Amino acid sequence: ISTYHLGFIIGPTINASGRLDTALYALKLLLCEDVVLAYEMAKNLKDLNEERKKMTTEGVSLAVTQIENRKMHNSKILVVYEPKIHESIAGIIAGRIKDIYNRPTIILTKGMEGAKGSARSIDGYNIFEELSKNKDLLNRFGGHPMAAGLSLEITNIDELRNRLNMQTNLTKEDLISKIYIDMQLPIEYINYKLIDEIKILEPYGKGNTKPLFGDKNLKIEKGTILGTKKNVLKLV
Repeated sequence: ISTYHLGFIIGPTINASGRLDTALYALKLLLCEDVVLAYEMAKNLKDLNEERKKMTTEGVSLAVTQIENRKMHNSKILVVYEPKIHESIAGIIAGRIKDIYNRPTIILTKGMEGAKGSARSIDGYNIFEELSKNKDLLNRFGGHPMAAGLSLEITNIDELRNRLNMQTNLTKEDLISKIYIDMQLPIEYINYKLIDEIKILEPYGKGNTKPLFGDKNLKIEKGTILGTKKNVLKLV
C-alpha cells in the first residue's frame, strides 16, 4: 500500500459516504473492532464510492454535452448550470471539465436556495479574485486562487458568465495546455533499477510531483485498447 492507494483509492472511498450520505459510515468503520463487520462496512463504502464515480461520469457527460451544444467551448471561462448534477460532486466535475478544456470552470447545480456550485481554475487565473469582482451577483462565495465554492440566484448565472468572460485578461496562449517534463529520457534507459531509485522520491503530491520524462522520434508499431471500460491504451 503506497501513498497513491491512500490518496486515490482509500481516501476517496472513505470520503464518498460524506459526499452522498453521511460521514458517520466511514467513522463507524474506522472505529469498528469486529473484522467481519468491518469487511461488510468497507464493502458498502466501496459500493457507495462506485456510485459516486458513476454519478461523476454522468455529470461530466452532461456538462460536456451542454458546452458543445451551446458552443461554450469558445468562451475563456466556462460557467455551466446543470440541475441534474449532485451538488456534492460539482467540484470533482468542475476539475474534470477544467482538465478537458484547459479553462477555468464553474459547475452549478440546483441548491436549496437558487444555484450552488464549485469552481476550479488554471495557472494564471485567480478564480477567487475574479469572483470577488462580481460579488454583487453572488449570495455567498469563498475559496482561493485555484478553487472556490459559490451560491447565487439562478437568474444571475448568465450575467456572471458574461461578466467573467468580459473581464478576463486570459489570452489564447494561456488556454493552451502545457506539459512540463523534468528531462528527456531515452526509452532504453528505463529499467527496474531506475524505477526503484525513483520510488525513493515518494511520497508525491503538491510541491513534490511525480517526475515526468519524455522521449522523441518514437515509432508506434502497434496499439491496443484494453480494460473492461476500454480506457487503457497499450502501445508497442
